[in-house]
Amino acid sequence: MADGVVTALVIVITLTAPLLGIVGGGIAIDYAGGYRSSASRRHALLILSALALLCILAGCVACFVYNFWIAALGFWFFDLLGAALIPGSTGVMLDAVSSDLRTYASAGSQILINLVGMAGGALVPGLLAGCKGSASEACDFTLALRSLLLGPVVGMLAMILGLSRVRKSSDAPVHMQELACVAAEQSRQTPASGSCSASGSCIKVIGVIDQVKKQSGVMMLDTERDTNFQVVLAKAANCHGRPTRRLFQQNGDEICDTATLISLAHGSSPTHLSCQDSSTGRKVRLDVEVVSTDGTEFQWKWGSNHECYRFGDLILRPMYRQLMGHRLARKVKHPPQPFALPTSGNLKDCLPDLWLRCFPLCEKYGPLIKLRIFNDIVYVCADPTVVDIINQVPDKRLPTEVFGTKTIACQGVFIADGQRWEFARHALMKSLTTEAIDALTPVFGNKAIALHKEIARQVGLDGAIDILEWVEKITMDVICDVGFGHDMRSMERPVGHKDPLVQVFDEVMEASVNASLYGAFDAFGSQKRWFANKNADLNGRLDAIIEAVRYGTQTGQKDSLLNKLMEAQCPLTGRSFDQSELRDQLLTMLVAGHKTSTLLLTWALYHIASDAKVEQRLVAELQTVYGNDMHRIPSGDDLRRCKYLDMIVKETLRLASPVQVAQRGLSQPVQCGEYTLVPGGHNGQGNSWVFIHIMGISRSEKYWGTNRLDFVPERFEAKSMAQWHPFQFIPFGGGKRLCIGNLFAITQIKTLISMMVRRFHLRTVHNRPVKLDPKDLATPLSANAGGGVWLQVVERANWDQAGPSFSPGLSFGNLSAAAIDLARLGAVHSEAPYGKDLLILWGGEFGTTKKAAEGIVEVADQAGFATSLKECDQVAAEDLDKVRLVLILLATYNGHPPSNAVKFTKDLETLSEKSHASFDGLNFAVLATGNSNWVSTFAKVGKSVDMALQRCGASRVVPLECADKNDDFDAQILIWQRALFERLGCTSLSDDALAKRGETEAPASYITVHGDPSSAAPQDMAGAAAGNMKTVMQHLGYSTCPVHTNAELCSQQPERDKYRSVHNIEIALPPGSQYTCGDHLEVWPQNSEKVVLGTCQRLGLHPFACVRVLSSRSEKQRDPRGACGLNQDLLVQDLLCCYVDLQSVPGQEALAAMAEVASDPKDRHLIQDMLGASGLPVYKQWIQTRPSFLDALKLWPSVRLTLARLLEIAPALSPRLYSIASSALVSDRKVRLLCGVVQYETDDGVLHHGLCSAMLARASSVFCKVRAAPHMRLPVDPMVPIVCICGGTGLAPFLGFLEERAEQRKRGVMTGTVDVYFGCRGDYDCLYRSQMLRWEEEGLCSFKVSYSRKEGVPKEYVHSAMYRDADALRSVLSEGGVGRLYLCGAAASLAKDCTNVLAEILGSGNVSQGMKLLNDLQACDRVVFDVWG
Repeated sequence: MADGVVTALVIVITLTAPLLGIVGGGIAIDYAGGYRSSASRRHALLILSALALLCILAGCVACFVYNFWIAALGFWFFDLLGAALIPGSTGVMLDAVSSDLRTYASAGSQILINLVGMAGGALVPGLLAGCKGSASEACDFTLALRSLLLGPVVGMLAMILGLSRVRKSSDAPVHMQELACVAAEQSRQTPASGSCSASGSCIKVIGVIDQVKKQSGVMMLDTERDTNFQVVLAKAANCHGRPTRRLFQQNGDEICDTATLISLAHGSSPTHLSCQDSSTGRKVRLDVEVVSTDGTEFQWKWGSNHECYRFGDLILRPMYRQLMGHRLARKVKHPPQPFALPTSGNLKDCLPDLWLRCFPLCEKYGPLIKLRIFNDIVYVCADPTVVDIINQVPDKRLPTEVFGTKTIACQGVFIADGQRWEFARHALMKSLTTEAIDALTPVFGNKAIALHKEIARQVGLDGAIDILEWVEKITMDVICDVGFGHDMRSMERPVGHKDPLVQVFDEVMEASVNASLYGAFDAFGSQKRWFANKNADLNGRLDAIIEAVRYGTQTGQKDSLLNKLMEAQCPLTGRSFDQSELRDQLLTMLVAGHKTSTLLLTWALYHIASDAKVEQRLVAELQTVYGNDMHRIPSGDDLRRCKYLDMIVKETLRLASPVQVAQRGLSQPVQCGEYTLVPGGHNGQGNSWVFIHIMGISRSEKYWGTNRLDFVPERFEAKSMAQWHPFQFIPFGGGKRLCIGNLFAITQIKTLISMMVRRFHLRTVHNRPVKLDPKDLATPLSANAGGGVWLQVVERANWDQAGPSFSPGLSFGNLSAAAIDLARLGAVHSEAPYGKDLLILWGGEFGTTKKAAEGIVEVADQAGFATSLKECDQVAAEDLDKVRLVLILLATYNGHPPSNAVKFTKDLETLSEKSHASFDGLNFAVLATGNSNWVSTFAKVGKSVDMALQRCGASRVVPLECADKNDDFDAQILIWQRALFERLGCTSLSDDALAKRGETEAPASYITVHGDPSSAAPQDMAGAAAGNMKTVMQHLGYSTCPVHTNAELCSQQPERDKYRSVHNIEIALPPGSQYTCGDHLEVWPQNSEKVVLGTCQRLGLHPFACVRVLSSRSEKQRDPRGACGLNQDLLVQDLLCCYVDLQSVPGQEALAAMAEVASDPKDRHLIQDMLGASGLPVYKQWIQTRPSFLDALKLWPSVRLTLARLLEIAPALSPRLYSIASSALVSDRKVRLLCGVVQYETDDGVLHHGLCSAMLARASSVFCKVRAAPHMRLPVDPMVPIVCICGGTGLAPFLGFLEERAEQRKRGVMTGTVDVYFGCRGDYDCLYRSQMLRWEEEGLCSFKVSYSRKEGVPKEYVHSAMYRDADALRSVLSEGGVGRLYLCGAAASLAKDCTNVLAEILGSGNVSQGMKLLNDLQACDRVVFDVWG
């Protein structure tokens, strides 16, 4: 019995005590701070010493107390405490290790000590006591227990050994010492301002470790010059050669600005990470070490190369990540997935080729499916809506190697991410503009002439030729000549012979593709070695080309793209491309410029040859454009006039897209409707990729109909494309990573086709069908492999006469596309409506906009105008109030204004937000230029300026025109000019036009509604439609966020303010959202349920009816918010709730539409009396009671609007911005808002409620997203004094400011003064009064309240208090100072009054001088306004 008890106790103690001891000891060491600093190291050693003493005490109890149960209990504590020493002793040992073998040292030491402890706890007692499983009295339990001292003794010895090693260890790891010395040498040779050096106060030596690849480097940070954090990130990327988008401290906290990095460097111990500079004898320190990442989700990896040890890094975190991976995967709904095997997953479903298998998989499981390949997850996407979401991420995050084989051109502009991509794109952009490509058409044309000669010479007896081989030759010659100045002379080589460069390039490409498909089976590495040899050969040939360009000995063009790349310098860091980057850029040109163009031109010629009708219509168009000249080299304008040719090229791209699948790496969860795409691979152990199935989308029956596999160029007519999803056709990708060389390829192809078809008849050879490469649906087999693309080629004697007539019609932008004859424009009439002085402003980078502006000047001069042409930034925006007529031409670059219009657009936007900005006498017209391929940012800047001028009160002369460089750009400008000068009085208006002046016309009809809106939909259809509205909102970037707190802040209001209400609202942010104090929360308003149901009842609509809305408007005319809901099944109640503003007052145009459908003559006459200029007084009287659309419909019962007509005439809802009233330092997962609930009573006694504020006051969840407000930011230096001026809910952003500075104080950061001027009516609406007074008592701020209606207190407004403190404010904003002033409030009241007072204060009584100083302070962001209304 005793023997069994002893055995059971040994088993229990062996299983429980060491495990609990290790975990408990590790947590204790973590709590003490691990070994991250000298202080935490001392705390850890104290804990270890205490554990050792307790362990010895428990051992003595176990050994010398003869009560069995007390001894057993002592034994258990003894073993537990002994095991608890293991993490600490291991940590001390690891802290002394200064090599890259830390991972193995950690694992080895833990295994060794655990084994010894287990041996001492289980084996040794039994062997010493001689217990053989019998009940013999020879078993001496005391002896057995005493033998257990072996385990703790080993632990103590290890700890002592570690302590001795700590005393002898160096202050820095070897690799960091070497890098620090290199940095010291660099800093010694680099001149810096003043007397700064590497050990001085200006230059900081930063060690940077790449978190993903464990590569390290050193960055020199000049604290006086390197203030832009983007520059710092670029330098961090350069120092270890990988993309860097985020920096982290050793404790895992993110570094978000340069100031934090500098403060870390200043706060480091001076003896931390130092080394000796042999050249000067000085001791140089590495000020701080940080961890960089390319933007993926940050994770500390087990055994990563850091100086600090923490127990949780080694055991707890990997276990936690493993468990949480399963839990997170269970929380979300995944896309459909075929049955996966336990180990290989869906590998069986992907063989022999995933790209080919995508078609049957998507057909079976839907447009979004999930595949697992070992530990990697692949999401195959053939849904344009999901593609739109994925393409919003700028980084592709593609692997740099696959199964040990390096990815081709991984540093090229097509694959690279981060700063490397931005630099390459910037360097290439100027050489790939429309004007630059137009200049290359002679090069393309000359190559086409050479091709014509070879075809005429090589054509066979049957007139057949393998067009694929000759197209490969000409496209290779073009890209080599234009791309890197190398004359390949491929056309001179015999048939079947390739240049060695082309041959090696093809072999490397094939090896790369095979590695991605079958690399997992290359067990012996033969394929990798073969690839490495071929790649080395290719690199050698590319190096020779680069050297030839470098020394000016190239055989091709002297102004090639390679020349531009070699001359380029990064605008952030000033660096140039290194040799490996140049090689990868050349490889990118070969892949994109050669392979893409080859396939596109080959298939286009094949389809033209396959369909005589297509050829006849194309010939007719070419004859229209070129006349009888069959040999002329086309210009850019010629090609843009060839509309049908453009349709042919696009249809070819659709059917045989050279890029079949585009890849993206996932770094964060992505919500796609009901499904969630999860990063981290399978259980967090791999990678997650999205395969955008471009060819699957292009051949989808849903989007292209039952004839999706037929070649029908007419499907690309403008009226058809207007109904498409923006990402339905993306042969060159989409979003920010749209291929910048697409215009180059398309222009080259159009040039070659137009010259080829004018010269030859083309027909297919029926007995030689095209054979496709089994690995690629878009690539034909070569003739050497038994394939080829054979065409019969017969030279034309003259134009065909049988072809149908072709008269391409024009339809551009918002203006009618009538024929243009500017010669008809006469002189300006003596009664010119806008005068004879004309100011023309332009903003652009590459000359296109300037050229268009100069053309307008020429026409205007001929018409008798006195013109003045200037760049936008040469004119102050506020000076436009002195101008009567201005024309503005603006380009857009990646969503931003050009460099010569930045200040103008910014100042104009600021003016438009101020109530006192009035351009009543200004008349304007805006021409916005851009490229419609960039769907999300097309003509964005011009549209913004147009809206800003309207907000300032200026009047449009003609509607905004968006000239598209991807269309007939010049024709659009001419049409706009014609309409403009007609409005300026250069032609006579017709009598009909004069008669229509002053009349009000109803909005045009452009919406149709499919479905029956009067009856409820089936339950399953209604459920799906209900989910579609959330999908629409997600497409717009909004998430459904729960409201946690919704409390009234105003109480005990007097009768006169009974409707005054402010709510404190706390809203949870969606995962992945981040904000900075000062940012806005953009909230999407919704009509109330009462209003929606009332509208449904009045119009005979069923709330749960399912409808589909279609629009006949062109893509450019649609409201982008409303366009998201097109072609989707939606519930009527969702449409009325989330799309149209039913609470707004109907305008005269809407009333005109109601009059059209009023069956009662009395109602119709009442409405018509309010229309036009004559009815304006009656209309103004009517709207004083603020009637809504529902009120109007109830007022006139005979008005019978349809749902479609209501959607046309009612204004669309627009989001509202609310300043965030919290700090992410305190609360990063939820935000606080101060919402002033709008309630007011009109003269008729009706109580009205604000749309969005009333919704927020009652909401349990809202559609919202964070909207960055980069202008509303705290100073980087927390010691900078700030002044905050606000009233009512304008306090919101400053609550966030104060909360952040209060948290900074808690963390030991000194902060400057904060003066808050706050205006309210009385104590009942003095928001957050107790909190503000508490902060004032703590010395954080001064709180100065101005009461306008408090009994017993003199009336005072905020601007009065400012005037009283004029000297203090003038001191804060004095010249040479650093203080900031922020103002947040209503533009019509507080902002206007405070602006006037500020101008008077700054100008010391001279308001005009003060206003100038105020504008200057705003330009340098020392005075910041955030106003509304």
